[in-house]
Amino acid sequence: MKKIKLRAWDVNEKTMITDVFTRGIDVELNEDSELYAWNHDSFGDYYEYDLMLSSGLVDKNHDEIYERDIIRFKYEDKCEEKGYGYCEGIVVFKNGCFVVEQAGFDYRPGYEPMTLHTWLKDNPCEIVGNIYRDF
Repeated sequence: MKKIKLRAWDVNEKTMITDVFTRGIDVELNEDSELYAWNHDSFGDYYEYDLMLSSGLVDKNHDEIYERDIIRFKYEDKCEEKGYGYCEGIVVFKNGCFVVEQAGFDYRPGYEPMTLHTWLKDNPCEIVGNIYRDF
């Protein structure tokens, strides 16, 4: 059985937490079956976290790719003088799989973004940030 890996953005402190399960953060399902995380300290202060699920896949530097990471792909482009170009996208978990949505790209009705697995099969990628720090 594969282990679920999560990281969390601390909304109050504006920091990333990679050890969600060892920090005493409570992870629960809400009434809409969405995961949420929270914690409170001995002073009664409430802390809120945005959870991100690991895709189980890695970038070209062997860094694990999580939801809401911003990744950059190099792709072949014969129109470019150097023969290639770059595009960036945000990793999201949608309809049961990880997909790459390109910022500012207007998807046609009925068109779905390509899965992360499909992108990685043909194009090595690199994590260049996440939506909390770099967007």
